[in-house]
Amino acid sequence: MSKSDETIEEVRRARRRMSEECGHDPKRFVELLQDYNRRYAAQVRNYRRSHRPTAASASRNP
Repeated sequence: MSKSDETIEEVRRARRRMSEECGHDPKRFVELLQDYNRRYAAQVRNYRRSHRPTAASASRNP
């Protein structure tokens, strides 16, 4: 199994756990995702800022 396959499977396991946590109710699942979005918004912004491509690297990638 390749590294990308392992990563995909890890994401699928996490999604299944989250769905189980919500009793497989789609409405509750969406609410859970929205809660995560609110809870972790600052971390996502910080990650995006710290991983923004530099001008030099952007010019190398056509």
